[in-house]
Amino acid sequence: MTCVRQSIMAALTCLLCFAPAAAQTELKYGLATVSLTYAPLYVAEDKGFFKDEGVSTQGMLLPGSGPAASATIAGNLDFFVGLPQTAALAGDKLAVFAIVTKEYATDIVVSKEIATKAKISADTPVEKRLDVLKGLRIAAWTPGGSSDMLIRYIAAKKGWSTESDMTLLPIGPAPPMVAAVENGRADAYIISAPASLQGVERLGAYLLYAGARGEWSPLHGQPYMCLIGNREWLEKNKKSAAAVFRGLSRAIAFMQNNPAETKTLLRKRLTTVDDAAFELAYSDLAQLVPSSPDVGPNEVAGIRDFVTTVNPKANVSFGTFFNTEVGKLAGAAPN
Repeated sequence: MTCVRQSIMAALTCLLCFAPAAAQTELKYGLATVSLTYAPLYVAEDKGFFKDEGVSTQGMLLPGSGPAASATIAGNLDFFVGLPQTAALAGDKLAVFAIVTKEYATDIVVSKEIATKAKISADTPVEKRLDVLKGLRIAAWTPGGSSDMLIRYIAAKKGWSTESDMTLLPIGPAPPMVAAVENGRADAYIISAPASLQGVERLGAYLLYAGARGEWSPLHGQPYMCLIGNREWLEKNKKSAAAVFRGLSRAIAFMQNNPAETKTLLRKRLTTVDDAAFELAYSDLAQLVPSSPDVGPNEVAGIRDFVTTVNPKANVSFGTFFNTEVGKLAGAAPN
């Protein structure tokens, strides 16, 4: 009898060894570029946190939040990582279900000549530094992207017109922007770090505004990169969205507790960025990472102000634009 039992246990053990792994739900998402502003997402993928939660993610590069929003509305993507401001203006079919990074971490860089002429320095108050932008030729990304939205928000707060008080040049991504300033075709460019710092290191250009530092009060504390899904998809795929939320929560906790390994992981992601630019951008990363992906009243208020400032006629239902059910389903974020 003992031999029979041992044979049965051996057979079961063998079957378990060859049992297929639990099926992964495959999800496609869009993002605009390679940037430290996506850091928690990278960590969740590279440490296998998403796979641990039962989802397999595939990122697809698209030229800005606008095209990513359109692809998500059309059902070609499950969700995208982008600006909630762009999503809010895209209609009533999208909803934010998690925050990836906070602070509006898009930088503004002006040429060395402009900075010298304006006599600005690190001691110049941020409001006076931003005043330098009036009348400049400014290289940005595509309409509706983070750089385009930022300059339109600044202009609206200052009472300027983006049509008559400046010239916007939608010539992104980063290399053409930097080249435009280098060749004298633009006076400034707007993009997130570390790409923004390439011109600072190579051309001696001036970092007029470092968005990650949250130094301009109208934008301080606002969510930046968010996970944004089609509302219909979120309703039908609550468990998958919750799994992504949990994976992101685990990544945030990991980053807080393992800074050295986090830095190594992220350096492997940003292979085309030189060491000096990476180190400078990484020094601001801690300010970008939220304590949790959760969406709260402060985030709703900040985005409402941004959207209505850029487009006073916008008709957005902010009560349903932020989906808090996913976070509740995912459970409490780890400490």
